[in-house]
Amino acid sequence: MASSLESIYSDIEYYFYTYELYGQRMTTASDEQWKAEWESIIKGLSERAVVQPEDDVGMLAVAAGQGACGMLFTKYREWEGNPMNLLTAHDITSYMKRKGLNYQIYLREGAVDVAEVFDDKSAEGNMILDFLVQRKDFRKNARKELLKTVLDFVMEHSHEEKGKRFMSDDEIEIVVIKSA
Repeated sequence: MASSLESIYSDIEYYFYTYELYGQRMTTASDEQWKAEWESIIKGLSERAVVQPEDDVGMLAVAAGQGACGMLFTKYREWEGNPMNLLTAHDITSYMKRKGLNYQIYLREGAVDVAEVFDDKSAEGNMILDFLVQRKDFRKNARKELLKTVLDFVMEHSHEEKGKRFMSDDEIEIVVIKSA
């Protein structure tokens, strides 16, 4: 049964706010470290003659599907009944292969603190929950069984450490190369 839950993308400002909030709870590299890593990726691609100076290069970051967040994306699609919601790296790279697009992938491992998700009175916890399932006002609008299923999944696939609750969030950085 398809869901009537509102996509988080229907309010792009809200999406970017929840994305920033989520990012603040990530344990991956800082922006400066990631910028240096990105420059290193492009330099490495150039040195291997994969990318030429005149080529257009773009990057997307997507849930890899191997960490708990990626597994949640895959499971949530089944629970909600919407197979196109929450695309993983596998979905996107499969499409790129079918279209014959040139790309490289890089895995970035990390974890996100999801402790606030379990506090129904926490505005930030609710926004993180919204980001996890890409649905606006999820706690307020989801069927009770669906909410419980998601929260149980997050609890089962996270661990407590130093007063925080971490869930793995492996991302794939997909570098798309359009040759000139």
